[in-house]
Amino acid sequence: MKKVLLYILLIYFIVNFANYSQISTKFSAEIRPTLETYSDKLSDKIKVNSYSTIRTKLNALFEAQNNITGFIQLQDSRYFGEEKDPINSINGVDLHQGYIHVENMFGFQYNLKVGRFEYELGAGRLISPYEWSPVGRSFDGVVFTPYLKHVSIDVFGFKTDETLFSNDSLDAHLIGTRLLYKPSDYYIIEPYIFNEKKVSDSKHLDRFTTGLFIRGDISNFLHEAEFSYQWGNEKIDGIKQYTSAFMAAAKLGYTFKTKAVDLGLIAGLEYLSGDDNLSDNDLKAFTVPFGDIYKYYGNIEYIEDTKEDLFYKGLMDINAELFFNVIKAKLDISLAGHYFMTAQNYMLSDSSNSKQYGWELDLSLYYQYNDNLGLEGGIYYFAPLDILRDTNLYDKTIWLYLTFYAYFE
Repeated sequence: MKKVLLYILLIYFIVNFANYSQISTKFSAEIRPTLETYSDKLSDKIKVNSYSTIRTKLNALFEAQNNITGFIQLQDSRYFGEEKDPINSINGVDLHQGYIHVENMFGFQYNLKVGRFEYELGAGRLISPYEWSPVGRSFDGVVFTPYLKHVSIDVFGFKTDETLFSNDSLDAHLIGTRLLYKPSDYYIIEPYIFNEKKVSDSKHLDRFTTGLFIRGDISNFLHEAEFSYQWGNEKIDGIKQYTSAFMAAAKLGYTFKTKAVDLGLIAGLEYLSGDDNLSDNDLKAFTVPFGDIYKYYGNIEYIEDTKEDLFYKGLMDINAELFFNVIKAKLDISLAGHYFMTAQNYMLSDSSNSKQYGWELDLSLYYQYNDNLGLEGGIYYFAPLDILRDTNLYDKTIWLYLTFYAYFE
């Protein structure tokens, strides 16, 4: 009940603040219900499961003089029917974002953002808001950004786990910096380095990741590349491991544009290094800490943990996407395919080796009904190969969904 009253008072304060102050205030909202159905096949028995989720956001943007803005975003995410007693349950409501942003602080060319907010590094392979998720991802912390004409530098620090123990024991931090160089509106060069740290007897982590992201979109031609290297140490099952791993990714695409239809083809490769010897203390499996799994490793999200789900053997994902944009009909159609292999050999139960993990085919459609409503649907199919069939650790094979995006400003 206290939480209900807190949000009612907060909304009341925001509305009255907007009416009587000289500060410019903008309100907006998003409602996103999603209907999902998936089937799995275990031991030749087909099972079907259906459920629905809904994500609701209420946004308030405050713009004051002296280049100061504030943003508050309340979010509710839940499954249909999860509340046995809707009158007394409000556990799904949370503060997704709430921050202050100061531009040209003290008259100098640097900005400051502090609070709770979304953050993305590069194209989201390693750190992303994970927008597709019913909840999404936001960070608690601060970003300090000095900038020039074509260059800006983010220095960021996030608290990813707070235990309130003495000496900050068991707390976790994400600290780093990235340089964003934009020589033109069509090109980005972004080097970065960050550190994840957690002090714990059983789950100690002190891992660095440094890399370079490049993206260009010139004359209908898209090219994208990213390389990252990880080093440091962490404890797995109480045993200290010394990390030396890398990630490499490349993407090439071309779009044929006409007045009526855009037709494009994108081909890519995602590579995560794997461990060839799990008995030593050298960890060669690359970890994706806060990345967008849905965007890069198949829409059905079979690979959620890039170490455990791949048995520490790494990943080679050869992928391609064919897409259509029917301009007048406001319709986008995409057909994407993934062929998943492990980077290192996996020993099967018959003592033979294999790298064959599975393949996936994703068909997606998006229709913009009007300025306030969009509809998205898809059907995704995943087929396990040698490794998953041998371990019998596969379930989802077909996934269908329909999402409504409603925006109000």
